[in-house]
Amino acid sequence: MIVAQLKAANGVTSYEFRNWDSDPVSRGIGGAPTYVLAANGDVRVPWRFQWFGNDPPPWVRLGLTFREAVEMHKQVYKKFIQLSNFELARKDSLSTYRVAKPQSIPIDFYYPEMLEAQKELGLLPKDFVPPPLFPLRQHYLRMMLVQEKPKSQFTKEQNQAITKKLSELVRANALGDKMAVEKANEELDEIIHPKGSKQMAPSTGTKP
Repeated sequence: MIVAQLKAANGVTSYEFRNWDSDPVSRGIGGAPTYVLAANGDVRVPWRFQWFGNDPPPWVRLGLTFREAVEMHKQVYKKFIQLSNFELARKDSLSTYRVAKPQSIPIDFYYPEMLEAQKELGLLPKDFVPPPLFPLRQHYLRMMLVQEKPKSQFTKEQNQAITKKLSELVRANALGDKMAVEKANEELDEIIHPKGSKQMAPSTGTKP
């Protein structure tokens, strides 16, 4: 399921996918994210959720401008607001930072792009400052904000299959064909997350 999509100034289209969830409450949006970059028939997956895996990189680290990165996060939060309501989303954002041990807050909630997205949507106060991190955690945050070129994780054939399914999904969304959207979502999810490697959603953090 596409929860965010943006064509950047550099010509690369960025996507955030969530695993397909048949639960009617979630409306198809699962909790395990995957980041996808596509351009000129080449598809790259710089990050996907895995238990005990790496934290998600900032979008600015993957080539987006700060403004573009903020817009990606805003798209995801807007979907969360649609699924619940604004007040619940606001409370969830605030509660994420109001924990007894700030070191347990997911590191991506400290990314400037994530904080700015929440502030622009009114989920956090404009003058909000997250709790301070321990020096080691602060050093890790600085490392995560360093620019890094993503590496391809798929074969040429897989790139072609993903590109085809992306096109089908975008076209089905534009036509409002719900059955085609569901079919393309399930098939795309199977390509990115083959059977036997299905991931569950993380239990920390409140981003949808």
